[in-house]
Amino acid sequence: MNPVKGAPGYSLGDARELYFNERIGAGDDPRRQEARKRLAKVFVRAAAAGLPASTLLVNLTRQHARAVRDHILTYDKAGGGKIGPDSVKRDLAMMKALIGHALREFDLKKTAHNPFEGLEIGAASGRENEIAACDKREGVVV
Repeated sequence: MNPVKGAPGYSLGDARELYFNERIGAGDDPRRQEARKRLAKVFVRAAAAGLPASTLLVNLTRQHARAVRDHILTYDKAGGGKIGPDSVKRDLAMMKALIGHALREFDLKKTAHNPFEGLEIGAASGRENEIAACDKREGVVV
């Protein structure tokens, strides 16, 4: 990991690399393979939403998190329709986890925050009933 210039200069890409190495890892385990695919997909979607991997962790804002959430909510499923709230929550949970892990490991807790903490998808999606049913069923909170 080579931090981007700046103090402290760790980027979202550095956070991704750290999370991959320490939490997901290599191997042929199907769960690890699925996690690697999801991590790659989340970063493609985040970049498409205007949050490139070069963004410094100390510069992350709630606006970035909302933009990523809103962009993910627009994705279509392969079979038609929009991706479900469970998928959106999993993607956001992965972003929250990898940023949180990086903030701890890079000792940035005092200089940066995790804008994905407590981010809700409810009203932003226009699919409140579908999301409420999902929440009742699983009790998932991002």
